[in-house]
Amino acid sequence: MTTTHPPVRERLLDATIHILRERGGHALTLDAVAKQAEVSKGGLLHHFATKEALVLAVVRHLYGLFERQVRAHYDSDPQPVGRWLRAYVRASFDPFPVSLQALTGLFPYVNEYALLQETTQEDLDRWEARLASDGVSPVRAAIIRMACDAHWMEEAVRASSSVNAELVRDALLAMTHDGGAA
Repeated sequence: MTTTHPPVRERLLDATIHILRERGGHALTLDAVAKQAEVSKGGLLHHFATKEALVLAVVRHLYGLFERQVRAHYDSDPQPVGRWLRAYVRASFDPFPVSLQALTGLFPYVNEYALLQETTQEDLDRWEARLASDGVSPVRAAIIRMACDAHWMEEAVRASSSVNAELVRDALLAMTHDGGAA
């Protein structure tokens, strides 16, 4: 009986995330990814010509996973005002399908690769625009987004707060129901 493997591109992304999660960004080399994915280096280079292209693909993959989580919450929320914000909060506090520790391994690359920096800025700009036009004051929307992002950062670096995350989530959700000033 033959075993079916995921497509090569998906295996390469998974291998990259595994290396980032388990060993950190310093261990991320094209050779290590090819070995982890059980793909030849030529096979890796066929899909990703450079390490920058590979890292950018991983970041886009992770952004896409988060976007799908937000969209699922958005689609299930019937109240229009604050809908994107509530979806963003819920997705930020949901378990993420990929270990957030992998994200910490990507941090050094954001400043190293201009295209990654641009992609990250574009993602932030898109979310800021979406959340700022959600019927909640732009300042309040920014506060909520920044609090969610700080929660992610704590999760990614495995920091623990003395404040219950569910209480923070619930407070942020409550802030989305009042469209007033910050």
